[in-house]
Amino acid sequence: MLRQIGEFYHQGEKDDTSRVWMTCWHYGGRILASCGDDKVVRVWSLVGEPDSKLRLECRTTLDDSHNGRSQQAGRTRKRKDEDEDFSVSSILQPHTQDVKQVVWHPTEDLLVSCSYDSSIRFYRYDGEDWVTQQKIDNCHVGTVWSAAFDSEGHRLVTVGEDHVIQLFVRENIDSKSADQDTWKSVARLEVENTRWPLYSVTWNSENDAIATGGGDSKIRLFKISSKSSDSPIIEHLGVVGSHEYDVNHVAWNPKFSNILSSASDDGTIRLWELDI
Repeated sequence: MLRQIGEFYHQGEKDDTSRVWMTCWHYGGRILASCGDDKVVRVWSLVGEPDSKLRLECRTTLDDSHNGRSQQAGRTRKRKDEDEDFSVSSILQPHTQDVKQVVWHPTEDLLVSCSYDSSIRFYRYDGEDWVTQQKIDNCHVGTVWSAAFDSEGHRLVTVGEDHVIQLFVRENIDSKSADQDTWKSVARLEVENTRWPLYSVTWNSENDAIATGGGDSKIRLFKISSKSSDSPIIEHLGVVGSHEYDVNHVAWNPKFSNILSSASDDGTIRLWELDI
Protein backbone atom coordinates (compact mmCIF):
# COMPACT_ATOMS: atom_id res chain seq x y z
CA MET A 1 0.00 0.00 0.00
CA LEU A 2 1.04 3.58 -0.64
CA ARG A 3 0.62 6.19 2.05
CA GLN A 4 0.45 9.83 1.04
CA ILE A 5 2.99 11.91 2.96
CA GLY A 6 2.51 15.27 1.28
CA GLU A 7 0.76 17.34 -1.36
CA PHE A 8 2.26 20.35 -3.10
CA TYR A 9 0.93 22.83 -5.64
CA HIS A 10 3.21 23.39 -8.60
CA GLN A 11 2.50 27.14 -8.61
CA GLY A 12 2.65 27.46 -4.84
CA GLU A 13 -1.01 28.23 -4.03
CA LYS A 14 -4.10 26.02 -4.11
CA ASP A 15 -6.04 28.47 -6.28
CA ASP A 16 -3.16 28.80 -8.77
CA THR A 17 -3.62 25.30 -10.15
CA SER A 18 -1.88 24.26 -13.34
CA ARG A 19 -1.39 20.90 -14.95
CA VAL A 20 1.80 19.17 -13.84
CA TRP A 21 3.17 17.09 -16.69
CA MET A 22 6.00 15.24 -15.01
CA THR A 23 8.31 14.80 -12.04
CA CYS A 24 11.80 13.32 -12.16
CA TRP A 25 14.17 12.36 -9.34
CA HIS A 26 17.84 13.34 -9.35
CA TYR A 27 20.13 10.29 -9.19
CA GLY A 28 21.10 11.19 -5.62
CA GLY A 29 17.51 10.91 -4.41
CA ARG A 30 17.35 14.25 -2.58
CA ILE A 31 16.32 16.54 -5.46
CA LEU A 32 13.12 16.45 -7.52
CA ALA A 33 12.33 18.38 -10.70
CA SER A 34 8.78 19.12 -11.87
CA CYS A 35 7.30 20.81 -14.92
CA GLY A 36 3.87 21.92 -16.07
CA ASP A 37 1.75 24.05 -18.34
CA ASP A 38 2.71 27.23 -16.45
CA LYS A 39 5.97 27.23 -18.50
CA VAL A 40 8.01 26.71 -15.33
CA VAL A 41 10.55 24.12 -14.23
CA ARG A 42 10.83 23.80 -10.46
CA VAL A 43 13.63 22.13 -8.56
CA TRP A 44 12.66 20.81 -5.12
CA SER A 45 14.83 19.67 -2.22
CA LEU A 46 13.89 16.68 -0.05
CA VAL A 47 15.04 17.66 3.44
CA GLY A 48 14.23 16.88 7.06
CA GLU A 49 14.07 13.87 9.30
CA PRO A 50 11.21 11.52 10.25
CA ASP A 51 8.42 13.17 12.25
CA SER A 52 9.36 16.64 10.99
CA LYS A 53 6.69 18.99 9.72
CA LEU A 54 6.35 19.34 5.97
CA ARG A 55 6.80 22.73 4.35
CA LEU A 56 6.88 24.02 0.79
CA GLU A 57 9.18 27.01 0.50
CA CYS A 58 10.16 28.88 -2.65
CA ARG A 59 13.72 30.09 -2.15
CA THR A 60 14.88 31.40 -5.54
CA THR A 61 13.55 32.30 -8.97
CA LEU A 62 15.45 32.33 -12.25
CA ASP A 63 13.50 34.31 -14.84
CA ASP A 64 15.86 33.89 -17.83
CA SER A 65 16.14 37.62 -18.45
CA HIS A 66 19.67 36.93 -19.81
CA ASN A 67 21.33 38.44 -16.77
CA GLY A 68 21.57 35.20 -14.82
CA ARG A 69 20.35 36.78 -11.60
CA SER A 70 18.04 35.03 -9.20
CA GLN A 71 15.37 36.62 -7.08
CA GLN A 72 14.28 35.51 -3.64
CA ALA A 73 10.68 34.42 -3.37
CA GLY A 74 9.04 34.60 0.02
CA ARG A 75 6.03 32.37 -0.43
CA THR A 76 5.71 29.46 1.96
CA ARG A 77 3.08 26.75 2.40
CA LYS A 78 3.07 24.24 5.22
CA ARG A 79 1.51 20.87 5.79
CA LYS A 80 1.61 19.35 9.26
CA ASP A 81 1.90 15.85 10.67
CA GLU A 82 3.84 14.38 7.79
CA ASP A 83 7.08 12.42 7.60
CA GLU A 84 9.14 14.27 5.02
CA ASP A 85 10.09 17.87 4.37
CA PHE A 86 10.17 19.33 0.87
CA SER A 87 11.26 22.81 -0.10
CA VAL A 88 11.46 24.51 -3.47
CA SER A 89 15.13 25.29 -4.07
CA SER A 90 14.74 26.93 -7.48
CA ILE A 91 12.13 27.97 -10.02
CA LEU A 92 13.39 28.00 -13.60
CA GLN A 93 11.28 29.82 -16.18
CA PRO A 94 13.07 29.88 -19.51
CA HIS A 95 10.31 28.49 -21.72
CA THR A 96 7.51 30.43 -23.39
CA GLN A 97 5.06 27.50 -23.47
CA ASP A 98 4.21 24.33 -21.53
CA VAL A 99 7.17 22.31 -20.28
CA LYS A 100 6.41 18.72 -21.19
CA GLN A 101 9.28 16.77 -19.62
CA VAL A 102 12.33 17.06 -17.39
CA VAL A 103 15.18 14.56 -17.24
CA TRP A 104 18.29 14.37 -15.06
CA HIS A 105 21.80 13.53 -16.21
CA PRO A 106 22.68 10.06 -14.84
CA THR A 107 25.76 11.14 -12.87
CA GLU A 108 26.00 14.94 -12.69
CA ASP A 109 23.94 17.94 -11.57
CA LEU A 110 22.55 18.65 -15.04
CA LEU A 111 18.84 18.92 -15.84
CA VAL A 112 17.17 19.06 -19.28
CA SER A 113 13.67 20.34 -20.02
CA CYS A 114 11.55 19.84 -23.15
CA SER A 115 8.82 22.26 -24.19
CA TYR A 116 5.88 23.06 -26.41
CA ASP A 117 7.93 26.08 -27.57
CA SER A 118 10.13 23.73 -29.68
CA SER A 119 13.18 24.13 -27.46
CA ILE A 120 15.24 22.25 -24.92
CA ARG A 121 17.10 23.82 -22.01
CA PHE A 122 20.06 22.61 -19.95
CA TYR A 123 20.42 23.70 -16.31
CA ARG A 124 23.35 23.25 -13.93
CA TYR A 125 23.96 23.92 -10.27
CA ASP A 126 26.57 26.67 -9.81
CA GLY A 127 27.10 26.06 -6.10
CA GLU A 128 24.37 28.45 -4.99
CA ASP A 129 21.52 28.17 -7.48
CA TRP A 130 20.26 26.42 -10.59
CA VAL A 131 21.13 28.41 -13.71
CA THR A 132 20.61 27.99 -17.44
CA GLN A 133 23.69 26.37 -19.01
CA GLN A 134 22.52 26.18 -22.64
CA LYS A 135 19.45 26.93 -24.73
CA ILE A 136 18.69 25.13 -27.99
CA ASP A 137 15.78 26.72 -29.82
CA ASN A 138 13.96 25.15 -32.79
CA CYS A 139 15.08 21.74 -31.64
CA HIS A 140 12.05 20.22 -33.35
CA VAL A 141 9.25 21.52 -35.55
CA GLY A 142 6.57 21.82 -32.91
CA THR A 143 6.58 20.40 -29.40
CA VAL A 144 9.63 18.65 -27.99
CA TRP A 145 7.94 15.87 -26.08
CA SER A 146 10.71 13.84 -24.50
CA ALA A 147 14.45 13.38 -24.01
CA ALA A 148 16.73 10.65 -22.66
CA PHE A 149 20.42 10.34 -21.79
CA ASP A 150 22.59 7.34 -22.51
CA SER A 151 24.09 5.50 -19.54
CA GLU A 152 27.27 7.62 -19.45
CA GLY A 153 25.54 10.93 -20.03
CA HIS A 154 27.61 11.77 -23.11
CA ARG A 155 24.68 11.56 -25.53
CA LEU A 156 21.06 12.74 -25.48
CA VAL A 157 18.14 11.87 -27.74
CA THR A 158 14.98 13.93 -28.19
CA VAL A 159 11.66 13.24 -29.91
CA GLY A 160 8.93 15.60 -30.97
CA GLU A 161 5.75 16.55 -32.72
CA ASP A 162 7.53 16.33 -36.09
CA HIS A 163 7.96 12.51 -35.63
CA VAL A 164 11.73 13.06 -35.61
CA ILE A 165 14.28 11.45 -33.30
CA GLN A 166 17.39 13.56 -32.86
CA LEU A 167 20.81 12.88 -31.33
CA PHE A 168 22.89 15.42 -29.37
CA VAL A 169 26.43 14.87 -28.13
CA ARG A 170 28.83 16.70 -25.84
CA GLU A 171 31.46 18.77 -27.64
CA ASN A 172 34.26 18.54 -25.05
CA ILE A 173 34.03 15.17 -23.34
CA ASP A 174 37.74 14.97 -22.52
CA SER A 175 38.15 18.48 -21.12
CA LYS A 176 34.87 19.45 -19.46
CA SER A 177 32.27 17.93 -17.16
CA ALA A 178 28.78 17.41 -18.56
CA ASP A 179 27.32 20.31 -16.60
CA GLN A 180 29.95 22.70 -18.04
CA ASP A 181 29.95 21.37 -21.59
CA THR A 182 27.95 22.42 -24.64
CA TRP A 183 25.81 20.09 -26.69
CA LYS A 184 25.35 19.87 -30.45
CA SER A 185 23.01 18.01 -32.79
CA VAL A 186 24.85 15.40 -34.85
CA ALA A 187 22.09 13.22 -36.30
CA ARG A 188 18.36 13.18 -36.88
CA LEU A 189 15.90 10.76 -38.40
CA GLU A 190 12.36 11.46 -39.50
CA VAL A 191 10.27 8.37 -38.91
CA GLU A 192 8.56 7.30 -42.10
CA ASN A 193 5.05 5.95 -42.48
CA THR A 194 3.58 8.09 -39.72
CA ARG A 195 2.32 11.63 -39.37
CA TRP A 196 1.86 11.43 -35.59
CA PRO A 197 4.09 12.82 -32.84
CA LEU A 198 6.62 10.78 -30.90
CA TYR A 199 5.66 11.31 -27.26
CA SER A 200 8.27 9.39 -25.31
CA VAL A 201 11.82 8.09 -25.64
CA THR A 202 13.91 5.87 -23.36
CA TRP A 203 17.53 4.76 -23.71
CA ASN A 204 18.57 1.33 -22.46
CA SER A 205 21.53 1.59 -20.08
CA GLU A 206 22.83 -1.91 -20.83
CA ASN A 207 22.43 -2.57 -24.55
CA ASP A 208 21.98 0.98 -25.95
CA ALA A 209 18.58 0.17 -27.48
CA ILE A 210 16.34 3.23 -27.83
CA ALA A 211 12.55 2.84 -27.68
CA THR A 212 9.89 5.40 -28.54
CA GLY A 213 6.13 5.64 -28.14
CA GLY A 214 3.88 7.83 -30.23
CA GLY A 215 0.51 9.09 -31.30
CA ASP A 216 0.08 6.33 -33.87
CA SER A 217 -0.13 3.76 -31.02
CA LYS A 218 3.19 2.15 -32.01
CA ILE A 219 6.37 1.34 -30.09
CA ARG A 220 9.53 1.61 -32.17
CA LEU A 221 13.11 0.55 -31.61
CA PHE A 222 16.24 2.43 -32.70
CA LYS A 223 20.00 2.17 -32.30
CA ILE A 224 22.92 4.54 -32.84
CA SER A 225 25.61 3.23 -35.16
CA SER A 226 28.53 4.81 -36.98
CA LYS A 227 31.89 4.12 -38.53
CA SER A 228 33.33 6.98 -36.48
CA SER A 229 32.23 9.02 -33.46
CA ASP A 230 31.92 12.09 -35.68
CA SER A 231 29.30 10.61 -37.98
CA PRO A 232 26.69 8.71 -35.97
CA ILE A 233 23.64 7.27 -37.69
CA ILE A 234 20.22 6.71 -36.13
CA GLU A 235 18.88 3.39 -37.38
CA HIS A 236 15.19 2.53 -37.21
CA LEU A 237 14.94 -1.15 -36.33
CA GLY A 238 11.18 -1.24 -36.77
CA VAL A 239 7.88 -1.37 -34.91
CA VAL A 240 8.16 -3.80 -32.00
CA GLY A 241 4.80 -3.36 -30.28
CA SER A 242 1.59 -1.37 -30.19
CA HIS A 243 -1.44 -0.29 -28.17
CA GLU A 244 -5.01 0.48 -29.17
CA TYR A 245 -4.46 4.25 -28.79
CA ASP A 246 -1.64 6.76 -28.22
CA VAL A 247 1.47 5.48 -26.44
CA ASN A 248 2.21 8.22 -23.92
CA HIS A 249 5.24 6.78 -22.17
CA VAL A 250 7.85 4.05 -22.53
CA ALA A 251 10.56 3.12 -20.01
CA TRP A 252 13.29 0.50 -19.81
CA ASN A 253 13.57 -1.31 -16.51
CA PRO A 254 16.80 -0.12 -14.81
CA LYS A 255 17.57 -3.56 -13.37
CA PHE A 256 16.18 -6.00 -15.97
CA SER A 257 17.48 -4.38 -19.12
CA ASN A 258 15.41 -6.43 -21.56
CA ILE A 259 12.07 -5.37 -20.01
CA LEU A 260 10.20 -2.35 -21.37
CA SER A 261 7.01 -0.83 -19.97
CA SER A 262 4.54 1.25 -21.97
CA ALA A 263 1.53 3.35 -20.99
CA SER A 264 -1.32 4.31 -23.28
CA ASP A 265 -4.54 6.24 -23.72
CA ASP A 266 -6.23 2.84 -23.99
CA GLY A 267 -5.92 2.58 -20.21
CA THR A 268 -3.31 -0.17 -20.16
CA ILE A 269 0.27 -0.55 -19.00
CA ARG A 270 2.02 -3.23 -20.99
CA LEU A 271 5.29 -5.06 -20.42
CA TRP A 272 7.53 -6.11 -23.28
CA GLU A 273 10.56 -8.37 -23.37
CA LEU A 274 13.38 -7.65 -25.79
CA ASP A 275 15.18 -10.66 -27.23
CA ILE A 276 18.86 -9.74 -27.12
